[in-house]
Amino acid sequence: MSGGPENLVPPARKFGEKIGIAFQLVDDVIDLADRDSGTGKPPGTDVRRGVTTLPMLYLQELADGGDAEAVALLAKLARGTLGEATEEEFQDSIRELREHAVTTRTMDTARAMADEAIAELDGVPEGIVKEALIRFAHQVVKRSH
Repeated sequence: MSGGPENLVPPARKFGEKIGIAFQLVDDVIDLADRDSGTGKPPGTDVRRGVTTLPMLYLQELADGGDAEAVALLAKLARGTLGEATEEEFQDSIRELREHAVTTRTMDTARAMADEAIAELDGVPEGIVKEALIRFAHQVVKRSH
């Protein structure tokens, strides 16, 4: 649409897809941030609404593999989403999820996706646009709200 060379369309598209995934994964983690982090929304909003997030998928994977801690945390989170727990109990379970290895794993996955997005730009000529896209990719995984 910009009249640029057609050979830049595939790397731009692949960059956009991968950085979009990285952005969403970081958003999944930001949803778990504590109230004082400045996100502007209560912690666990996505979990409470039943939105599928990567930390929850990773936690389910552990539970399916027999990890008792993951099974217990999933049960606590479920009680919170069903209204069977107090807000304080739900927030405690969100804190546990925030501090769980699945959240670190999600951020590692987001950084890997950002790196893959940057790698898609290897064939793009050096210049201000490429530099801006690379800076953008780094910022996506550094954001906190």
